Amino acid sequence: KWINNNKDRIDANLLIYHKGIIQQKLIKALPKPESVEEFKIPKMIWNFIDSFFPGNAKNAYKLFHETLKNESAEFLFAMLVRQLKDTYWVKTDPKTLEYPSWRIAKLRITASKYSDIKLENIIEEMAEIDLKIKTSQADLTESLDFLIAKHLE
Repeated sequence: KWINNNKDRIDANLLIYHKGIIQQKLIKALPKPESVEEFKIPKMIWNFIDSFFPGNAKNAYKLFHETLKNESAEFLFAMLVRQLKDTYWVKTDPKTLEYPSWRIAKLRITASKYSDIKLENIIEEMAEIDLKIKTSQADLTESLDFLIAKHLE
């Protein structure tokens, strides 16, 4: 309502971030935009994220390096952190996850590929990598290569 009431007084761009697809009802409620752009996460990133599980090191390593050709290691790291957080969450307290049922089902499949201790160890090492990267003590690509070799073999 505020945007519609003040659209003539504001000379600005509006950027809406949403984790899923924005409903058309919301888009239609906004003033008519000059353009609408949608930025979907490339399929290659999802292929890499979905390949990240114990016993799949070779495939995960290959997809990681293929994806690095077009995406930053930092973005892949952030996506991987999100996936591991959600995997742990569905493993420990799935009733509190507010995701669609299809997403929870997919996360349960992923979670079943990890033992509790393996998942906890990977998450702990990801936190250590994050700290080392932010303090310039490590290279992110090398750190992820090592993580894949160490935990997904």
